[in-house]
Amino acid sequence: KRHKMPRELRSSEALQKAHAVLTLELHREREALILVQQQLTYQCAQKQVEMDETRERLVDTQVKMSNARESERAQRRLTLDATRKLSEAHRYGDVLMGKLQHLASV
Repeated sequence: KRHKMPRELRSSEALQKAHAVLTLELHREREALILVQQQLTYQCAQKQVEMDETRERLVDTQVKMSNARESERAQRRLTLDATRKLSEAHRYGDVLMGKLQHLASV
C-alpha cells in the first residue's frame, strides 16, 4: 500500500522547487548582467582613454600649426626687412656712383 502525501503538501513542495529553480535562474541572470556591466564599464573607460589621447594629439597638432603660422609670419617679416635693406643699399650705391661720376668729370 503506497503512502499518499496530502495534496497541499505536494503543491507546497512543487512551489518550493519552482521557487528554488527560479531563484537559481535569477542569480545566474544577475551574474550575467554584472559581467556585462563590468565589460561595458571597461570598454567605456578604454574609449575615454582613446578620446583623451586623440584630444592630446589634436592640441599638439593645433600648437604645431600655430607655431608654423608664426614661423611663416616671422619669415615674411625677415624677407620684407631684407628686401627693404637691399633696396636701401641699391639707392646708396646709386648715390655713390653718381658722386664718383661727378668727381671723375671734374
